[in-house]
Amino acid sequence: SLALLEGSNPTSIPYLSVGRRERPRALIPVTLEPSICVILQGEKSLFCDGEVLSYPAGTFIASTRYSAAAAAVSQATRRHPYIGLRLDFIRSEIAAVILEAGLGNSWEGDSFKRSVNWIEDDLIDLLTKIVKLQSEPKDIAYLSNLLRRELIYRLLKSSNGPSLVSDFALDRTDDAVTKVIEWLKANFQEPVVISDLARLHAMSVSTLHHLFKAMTGMGPIQFQKQLRLQEARRLIITEGERPSKTNLEMHSASSFDTSDSF
Repeated sequence: SLALLEGSNPTSIPYLSVGRRERPRALIPVTLEPSICVILQGEKSLFCDGEVLSYPAGTFIASTRYSAAAAAVSQATRRHPYIGLRLDFIRSEIAAVILEAGLGNSWEGDSFKRSVNWIEDDLIDLLTKIVKLQSEPKDIAYLSNLLRRELIYRLLKSSNGPSLVSDFALDRTDDAVTKVIEWLKANFQEPVVISDLARLHAMSVSTLHHLFKAMTGMGPIQFQKQLRLQEARRLIITEGERPSKTNLEMHSASSFDTSDSF
């Protein structure tokens, strides 16, 4: 099994992780990011836009933008734990696929409505290729990005594709905050001054805080800390390093705090 530990397990493919839970977990606030989460076993629930959706094994949750939500693991036991694959996307890559594949008109102006979708055969085949790529470490750097781009294309061409393109195309007011989020993800090891970050993206500090929290459910500094903790966990699992041996600058958390947060 890919999922060895309770919680989120990074892999040697940078955008792929495997979640495992041996017991149900109540609804907690989460940030939906551009990604696809495929439920392999158990069941997950998502509270978003005023309704609760249940995702059993064989379904997937996909998003093309950042938004605040709440999620729960509704079915999981020690014998049959919840297991899910998560693959993260980059919004600029989604935009490039929509443009290059001529998918910009596929949504026909329909509003986005999240739904429960069953994974289709071509997506299963592609996900299998991505997972198996871990056995070819020398090919990961080149092939993983090509396969992710194909995954985005297949997803946008699936029966749920027009709705996802709609969600992406209608997301205009969040562009500035999305740029802040992606800047933080690319520079999470760097010290951040909120006033500088707001000025860089042509916003006041109060506007940045308000819009950022509305989209992600947390402030920029808390979001950056979460990114650092995720990277420390990845290094522990994939490279055997302890947080105290990484070169991450945990300005607001000691090595003890980092370990304890997992």
